[in-house]
Amino acid sequence: MTMAKMVHGPLAAGGVAAAYAGKAYSPYAQRTCPDHVYRGDTRLHTAPSPDAGLMVNRLGLDEAYRFARGEEVTSSTGQPAKIGRPLDWLVVADHSDMMGFATHLIARAPASVATEQGRNW
Repeated sequence: MTMAKMVHGPLAAGGVAAAYAGKAYSPYAQRTCPDHVYRGDTRLHTAPSPDAGLMVNRLGLDEAYRFARGEEVTSSTGQPAKIGRPLDWLVVADHSDMMGFATHLIARAPASVATEQGRNW
């Protein structure tokens, strides 16, 4: 006996489409793409984070948010930079460990270069 012969009730008389004609139960059924797509960045580090500040990124929080909103900023290399389409959201995920160390070291803050190790860095 096949599965079709074992089905009773509304499924036996024309299948699910006949039993539930009209609106689909799932609000996402029969859609080819999402209705609300948001663009963003889940993990941005700014100058206070050592892995960004000591490498390339010398921009701070204000510049990061301005850039994400679509405003023009001056990059770490001195060039104007502007995103093609503003972001809908942004997560600034700076590290708490050694936060601010990079910016202080680059500025040669007295506390950063007061020791031999600081001067070597």
